[in-house]
Amino acid sequence: MELQKRIEEYNKRYLFLDHPRNFDFSASPERLIYRNEALRLVDRKLYEEYLLANYPETVDNEMMDFDNVAKNLLMLNNFEAMRYFENNDIDLLRSDIFIYDDDSIVTPVPMNAAQPMHEAATAEELIGNYAQSKFVVDKRNFVWIDTSSL
Repeated sequence: MELQKRIEEYNKRYLFLDHPRNFDFSASPERLIYRNEALRLVDRKLYEEYLLANYPETVDNEMMDFDNVAKNLLMLNNFEAMRYFENNDIDLLRSDIFIYDDDSIVTPVPMNAAQPMHEAATAEELIGNYAQSKFVVDKRNFVWIDTSSL
């Protein structure tokens, strides 16, 4: 989906363009959309310019994190993704944008006894979804995986 179209679609849900102060840096839908786009298109400048205009105090640390994710980002087809998740004992994923969108980037979530299953609680949200890896693979053509925390 085109960047501007995605921003408009997400704004209908979250109204972040009208009320930007309602979202801190970590939860800003607009920031997450820009970051996602820049990572997938390998366009560091796009994200850096967005940060300079909107969150200048975060640029240094955020760009270090961006570079780390960029060098650890995988794009796998369904078969490769399922094999990757199985080989690495990954069952739970968290997305940046809507988890069943082919453009979303998922991050494996470590499983432990205290980790609740979040899928039902986030199914209606467009950002920060949780889902089991098998459901993500079943509903997407390919999967972007952030392996920087593994």
